[in-house]
Amino acid sequence: MSLSIAAIIFIGTSAFAAMVLIYTYKGLQVQATASGETDAVLSPLRKFIDPKKLLSIRFVFGIALAVLGMAFLILNNVLLPVVYVPAGVLLGFLGWKLPFLWFMLKVRKRKQLFDSQILHLTMTLANGLRSGQALPQALDAASQRIGDPMHEELAQVLNESRYGLDLAEALERLHTRMPGEDLRLLITSI
Repeated sequence: MSLSIAAIIFIGTSAFAAMVLIYTYKGLQVQATASGETDAVLSPLRKFIDPKKLLSIRFVFGIALAVLGMAFLILNNVLLPVVYVPAGVLLGFLGWKLPFLWFMLKVRKRKQLFDSQILHLTMTLANGLRSGQALPQALDAASQRIGDPMHEELAQVLNESRYGLDLAEALERLHTRMPGEDLRLLITSI
């Protein structure tokens, strides 16, 4: 098969794939908008990126990796659509998954760091309460002494409490954002 026929097949395949992906992208955008805050998978990601923006990044990565892979194969004289179309689909899927996996890795690292700071939080709260501070004051003092992400989360708890939310409810929201057995025990004991 000549290079010009392969180029025509490549352009046709790419145009068809782009139309399918655009239709799929628009459907996923509607689905991401409709799911709102209820989606348990995307909820932790909101700390790092908006789900609509993540969807756009995934879409661009998927298309870019697929087109680059197919173009690479064609330029290296792999002119069989039976080879480069599945390779493009596979690379597109890989490009679709990579940004999500990267952000989930960031979420996991943040959660592990948060969990490692719970003991320090417990000791700081105990010392503050022993010294006569009220619980909100002890939480504020602990948030000043502990680094991120514990500092961020405690600051959010204190802000919610200052804006009228009950402290117990603000702590429950903290557990919803950063679930864990140690945090559950700490909140229950408070």
